[in-house]
Amino acid sequence: MQCCGAGARHAAREQEVGSTIIAAAEAIVVERVGANGTGSRQLVLGVGLDNPRAAALYERLGYVRTGAVTTTTYE
Repeated sequence: MQCCGAGARHAAREQEVGSTIIAAAEAIVVERVGANGTGSRQLVLGVGLDNPRAAALYERLGYVRTGAVTTTTYE
């Protein structure tokens, strides 16, 4: 599963919408792994270099920067 371009409008940022989106994604990962523990239990987040607020949110939630820098183009 891949989700590209999730985000919250400026007015919703103070209402912890970003945290709620990430919690929902984490729940999907746990659900897909299932009780038998099969599948990948990994959630990878990408953030634009021009989006330090999102990067700070992810770090507050316990995610760690890998140092990887890539270029992605969406059509």
